[in-house]
Amino acid sequence: MPTTGGGCAGAATARPTGSSPSSPTGWSARWTTAATSCSGTAWAACWPTCWPGASARGGGPRPAALAVAAFGAPHLPRPDLGSTGDDRELARRLYEIGGIPQWLFRNPEWLEPFLGLVRDDAGLCASYRHRPQERPLGVPVHVFGGQEDRLFPPEAVRPWTEVAEEVEVVFHPGGHFLLAEDSGRIRNAVFGIAALCRQYA
Repeated sequence: MPTTGGGCAGAATARPTGSSPSSPTGWSARWTTAATSCSGTAWAACWPTCWPGASARGGGPRPAALAVAAFGAPHLPRPDLGSTGDDRELARRLYEIGGIPQWLFRNPEWLEPFLGLVRDDAGLCASYRHRPQERPLGVPVHVFGGQEDRLFPPEAVRPWTEVAEEVEVVFHPGGHFLLAEDSGRIRNAVFGIAALCRQYA
């Protein structure tokens, strides 16, 4: 199963990841990282056949579930992490959301080799424009938020309930990089979602 390590990962990507041999539930679904960036992470679980007659808009099988972590509801305005402004401002924003430790913030010259990737990532997130949905998503959506997330606070995460027919929103202790801070609860929850979905595959 793909996870982020709590840092910025450049541009959002989509990549198949294969099955997870270390899963405690023994599931063998294919997980795809739908988006991984400074702004959050989304996973989708797919099987060759999910539900009879169910297909994605572009053809092919529809995901059995969507899991999202540290990411605000898609129809709300996105915060700009720092796609504009100088390097000092970008470093300050990263420090404020827990992306870099204080000692690194105090030595910005050590950050210079990485800030270009971070700025590209922030620019990609800031350029997002929501296209209104024709109908609510027809797959279960599971959302994990950080109780102390300063980039996507709880009030930005709860409106995911307006996006799909079936939405579960759970908050965990931690900030925006709660996947790096988490002791395994979110990972186990995602494995559990995959195991439950597989029963209906």
